[in-house]
Amino acid sequence: MKNKEKVVKEQYEAWAATYDKDKVEIIRSDTGIELGEFVDRILDNCHLEDGQKILDVGTGTGLIAMSIAKRLSENCKILGIDITDVMLEKAKTNIKKESLENVISLRKASAENIPINNDIYDLIVCVFTIRHTDIKSALSEFMRVLKSGGKVVIVDLYAPEKWRSLPAKIIMPIFKLFFMRKKEVKAEKESKLLTLEEWKTLAVEIGGKDIQIEKFPNISDPEWKPGKMIISWTNR
Repeated sequence: MKNKEKVVKEQYEAWAATYDKDKVEIIRSDTGIELGEFVDRILDNCHLEDGQKILDVGTGTGLIAMSIAKRLSENCKILGIDITDVMLEKAKTNIKKESLENVISLRKASAENIPINNDIYDLIVCVFTIRHTDIKSALSEFMRVLKSGGKVVIVDLYAPEKWRSLPAKIIMPIFKLFFMRKKEVKAEKESKLLTLEEWKTLAVEIGGKDIQIEKFPNISDPEWKPGKMIISWTNR
């Protein structure tokens, strides 16, 4: 197993027990909005339609998959993939509680190696996962399994432009070395954040069109703290 994937699994295995509760407070403290509104804004960017086939990459405990299923009144088919067994077990439990087993299926798989044929999905959603992957490899897989005209919606952190300055290039490795040692944040040490401009460039490079970016409010240290974004595009 690649070391990066191993570290990601360890972080989310350690976090799984309190993940759902913690996300509520993290979103509230970082953005000033409640988790429900945060999810609604993600779904609004998905332009959901009845009958869609949807892939939820990094499904975690199943929050986004279940939210989509409910908004579409269960008139869709969703596959949620994740690399962490504990998260998939929690997702399975949550989905069963909501009686959504006929709508949402789960599979252990990596964003960089999706075991699905080409041109299958109308929509791919990836929430707070892409930074833990080889981003370009993952996006190539997204575009491979996405239908022509299908949509990609990614929610994740982005790097402030100041991170590309010379002082930041010196300081950031030192910060990661000394302040990101706990297993709860080890995956963040390994993650890669792109700036918004870098995201736009990459989306075009892999064949995306109609690229849209929405930023969430960032209520502390906006110049140096990573922001949260929704970026979406359509497959040509």
